[in-house]
Amino acid sequence: MSGRGRRAALPAGGHARPEYLVTGGQGGLVVRHHDREGRVREYDFAQLPVPAPMRASLAALFAARCTPDRWSAHDSSEGSWLQLRRFAQFLASQEPAPRDLEELTPAMVRRWRAWLPAGAGGYYAFGLVSGLLLGDERLQAGPVADELARRSRKPRSKLQSYGEAELGQVTAAARRRFRAALQRINDNAVRLRQWRDGALAEGGGEWIAGEGLDVLARTGDLPRNARKDGQPGNVVARYRNALGAVAWRRLFLTREEAVALGVLLLAEFGWNLSVISSLEVPMASPDQGEDGHPTYRIPLVKPRRGPGRHHETRNVTDHGAGSPGRLITQALEATRFARATVAELAPGTARLIVWRAENLGAGGRTRTPIARPARSASASPRRPQPTGRRPRGWTAARSGAGGAP
Repeated sequence: MSGRGRRAALPAGGHARPEYLVTGGQGGLVVRHHDREGRVREYDFAQLPVPAPMRASLAALFAARCTPDRWSAHDSSEGSWLQLRRFAQFLASQEPAPRDLEELTPAMVRRWRAWLPAGAGGYYAFGLVSGLLLGDERLQAGPVADELARRSRKPRSKLQSYGEAELGQVTAAARRRFRAALQRINDNAVRLRQWRDGALAEGGGEWIAGEGLDVLARTGDLPRNARKDGQPGNVVARYRNALGAVAWRRLFLTREEAVALGVLLLAEFGWNLSVISSLEVPMASPDQGEDGHPTYRIPLVKPRRGPGRHHETRNVTDHGAGSPGRLITQALEATRFARATVAELAPGTARLIVWRAENLGAGGRTRTPIARPARSASASPRRPQPTGRRPRGWTAARSGAGGAP
């Protein structure tokens, strides 16, 4: 029953509770975390350097948190997984190493606390892992439970907020970087349009550059020479000579430029990182009025507000240079080619901030690259067939493939 007294809708036929802890043959042990949006991330506990009973106990505790009502975002499970791996490395270094949780001792817990780095990092790590361990019924009471529950003084933060003048300098630097990127992308969009309209003399350098931009816009990369190991090598000379060694920057933002855009959104609207990284493509009002100024409807996700209050919308109008809506217009322009490519590679990804990694196959610190075999090009003699290799290195903020700037 809903809060208003209405009967809740039943799940679709065949619905089953997702499996959070999956065991397989040959010692397989995987925990799946389903976040609030239904995306899944897997953690392989079989790789932990501890005995099998300890792995099973840690996996069970971890899986109990991997539900949307406990850990609603993958960031929570990723942070805990990192600290749990370090805890397992510590246990493996002990002589003798405990086989399961009941073999932990107060002295071992104290050594682990001393083993952690000093400062906020160690304080944070101990709190995360001890909170997990105290969920086991064998550690509900006793000397080990008391040691795990003992808290030390929280270290004083050494971070300082920016002053108004400093924030102004940061914003100005971000604006310069993003505007330069937008100008670069718009300039190359003009050349691409000229090529597609047949306005360039066929066979010349400008024509080859336009041809390369067309391939880049449709596939996310340029044809590459194959290395001896079968992996893609350098861009073929035809396009490298016409567009340069880092031709992809002509149509796509770099990670640093995406960060600059995020800084500008923060300064303009006051949104925090979680809101900016989850921004979806805003829709412009179909009726722009007599003045022709577009009004964007921006859906916002604010998980910290609590269940039932995560979502809101903001209407922003582009009244011209300097207006809040102009930044949204520019963000749409700067990411239009990247968003089109990602829509081909991973349909359903509707994030506003999308950028391309520096190197093929690089997807960021914790993000998985969005990639799929490239779409075949038209058979037109003006449009060469791409190599068919998987363009990698795409990152869409909060898409499950790419991280926030």
